[in-house]
Amino acid sequence: MKTMSCAHMGIADVKRHLESEAHKSMLKTFDCQRSVKTFATTDDTLSSSVIEAEARASMFLCHHNLPLSTLDHLGPLMLSMFPDSKIAAKFRCGRTKTSAIVNAIGPEYLKVTEKAMKVRPFSICTDGSNDNGLFKLNPMLIRVMRDNGLQSQLLDMGLTTGSTSRILFDKMDDVMTDKNLSWNLCVAIGVDNAAVNMGSRNSIKTKALQKNSAIFMAGCSCHVVHNTACKAGTVFSGETNFDVQDLCVDIYYFFDKSTNRKQDRQQFAQFCDQGYREIIKHVGTRWLSLESSVDRLLTQLPSLKSYFASQTNRSAKVKSIDNILKSPLTEVYLMFFQHALQAFKEFNLLLQTQDMQPDWYSG
Repeated sequence: MKTMSCAHMGIADVKRHLESEAHKSMLKTFDCQRSVKTFATTDDTLSSSVIEAEARASMFLCHHNLPLSTLDHLGPLMLSMFPDSKIAAKFRCGRTKTSAIVNAIGPEYLKVTEKAMKVRPFSICTDGSNDNGLFKLNPMLIRVMRDNGLQSQLLDMGLTTGSTSRILFDKMDDVMTDKNLSWNLCVAIGVDNAAVNMGSRNSIKTKALQKNSAIFMAGCSCHVVHNTACKAGTVFSGETNFDVQDLCVDIYYFFDKSTNRKQDRQQFAQFCDQGYREIIKHVGTRWLSLESSVDRLLTQLPSLKSYFASQTNRSAKVKSIDNILKSPLTEVYLMFFQHALQAFKEFNLLLQTQDMQPDWYSG
């Protein structure tokens, strides 16, 4: 902004400035500028509809756990699909705006849940991330009955710098205190069965019961079922010298990184008049994977026997697998596990169902 002095000749200085080229150039610049009014729509109904559409699109991404960058492409896509829509034409919601909308709506949505938790019973479920960084995440998930039904929601990420029972419970207690929530309304806490969570002396369980002795401490029943099946398999292996987990893992990794071996096995599958199917990977810490792996071995057993029996490269691993598959009892053992694991699988799936089963608590 240029300063003009009129101390010498008064109004004559002003007239001379108005006739100057610098002033005329500046006037042209201002004439090219748009009024602020042009940036605001005069249609309040359309403006409200556009805002609602942007908010709904942002919540849709959160609900389905989609990347924020999706909305960078959604706006142009909607405009191309609905060229006659005024809302689509005004829709401007990329990743930056979506982040702002989510950060604004999220806390307000959480306040509704917190309000319900202050007057209605609720439960807490928490688990910790791996200890492979400077901080450990211990997210607190809550379930509470709201006006629109039973709701599950993330209450806090539970960021800590350690994993002792004192540190973990103090963090939970701090979250409860900061949000002005009472432990007296907490009816249950769900954790896994580690000693730091469910130990009888110094654990989250003992500290929670000090706050409210009526809290039901629920260890992870899925872990118990999984571990029971694993222990039973270990005992079976000791009695029969047949380890079903080792067999599933060895066969999977034998073919895993070799296209040539898979091609050869496909030819043996055709020779044995059966369809070729990939071997399913079994992971010892993954629930329910053993039953699927055993099922697949049984369906592919004829071609697997033929393949390993024909191998000329008799490495120790090939000999070991071949000897196991040659045994007439191997198919019997696999059929036994197929039948026994089905009961564990069905019970584990029942524990993970989304629907509540009232008859669980009857009698």
